Amino acid sequence: MKKTIALVLALVMLVPALFAQGGQEAAPAPAASETVAPVAAAASGSVNAYTTLEEPLAAKLFQLFEEETGIKVNFVRLSGGETVARLEAEASNPQASICWWCRS
Repeated sequence: MKKTIALVLALVMLVPALFAQGGQEAAPAPAASETVAPVAAAASGSVNAYTTLEEPLAAKLFQLFEEETGIKVNFVRLSGGETVARLEAEASNPQASICWWCRS
């Protein structure tokens, strides 16, 4: 009886794991117009960034990026809510080339 119960419990835990494939679809490729702004910004030698990283960490990270690539990063440190609000407000005319989001 104990073996039967152990086998049933093992199957109950194993079967869902076997069939759990996840329903994630591949993201569509960005349109050509969506890739022009970051490329143009990088070609100009600087990019604008919004980040939720702490100020000292963001400054160091972007300084290392500039040293490696020669592209200057002008960044604005915002809270998560401020970042979302700004991105929504600028949806038709984005001012940032990148948004570095940090989840806590």
